Amino acid sequence: MDLRQRVAIGTLGLGYLAIRRVLPQCTVVHERLREQKTLFEWNRNLVIALSDLMSSVDGATDVAPLLRLLNEFCTHDRSASRAASFHMNRLAHDIDAEMGRLLRAGRTSLTTQDLREHLYVERDVVPVIRAHLEGILHNHMLRELM
Repeated sequence: MDLRQRVAIGTLGLGYLAIRRVLPQCTVVHERLREQKTLFEWNRNLVIALSDLMSSVDGATDVAPLLRLLNEFCTHDRSASRAASFHMNRLAHDIDAEMGRLLRAGRTSLTTQDLREHLYVERDVVPVIRAHLEGILHNHMLRELM
């Protein structure tokens, strides 16, 4: 590789990094999650995954229990109590059950597009949310050891 090729590759790399910094990362968050500032500040990636879940939930479905469980999970993560990891583990299972309830609620007849979206959320988004919760719990337990 001669010098001109190396300079061209370096210039492309720097240009890519500059464009990533200049252009804002536009991630649309569901309107039900916009007022949850503490959750957004606590774990942005979890809220973005939850936004995908909320977009597939029927508008009349009550999501307040899920948000209450998530806020409680966040509170335990921020506390220094020795029992916090126990409560977080219990809450992770409760959150999982509540997500399942939300996906099953209010859907009697689905169009093909609704069914595709529902399957996408059930098979792709819910496992990501579970992984986020497990990672947060794991990191909390590691912080307790330190």
